[in-house]
Amino acid sequence: MTIKYRIHEDLALVVTRFLDSVSDDEFVGSYKRLLNDPAMRPGYNELADLRECKNFTITMGGMQQVGRMTETFLLDHPEGMRTAVIAPKSLNFALARMYEMWNDPTSESVMVFRDPDEAKKWLGLEPDFLSELHGEATEQA
Repeated sequence: MTIKYRIHEDLALVVTRFLDSVSDDEFVGSYKRLLNDPAMRPGYNELADLRECKNFTITMGGMQQVGRMTETFLLDHPEGMRTAVIAPKSLNFALARMYEMWNDPTSESVMVFRDPDEAKKWLGLEPDFLSELHGEATEQA
């Protein structure tokens, strides 16, 4: 699986890692699994890490589908969620910015960052949070 996630219930946070190549099918399928995971709750924030993503081929249709699923998931939850995307590579950054601009900020507020520490700061996390991010063994696919 090219997208892995881990839910940190104590922090009301999900960390997603995008690995290798990610297509629309993988993007939509992963978020369908995440939003149906019993541990995932409306109001949880997300730290999406695209640093290991070599080929991000998500289309506007895939972004819109995930956006609609997220809006439905957050329906009747005014607290919404905040998603910080770490995308240092130019193409991944541009595609993530498209999602940020398309997305409805009343349900999901999205910000894209090149610097992981700035993304963590925006979510209110300590700079050293998940410094072992790429070594976590308890991730779900």
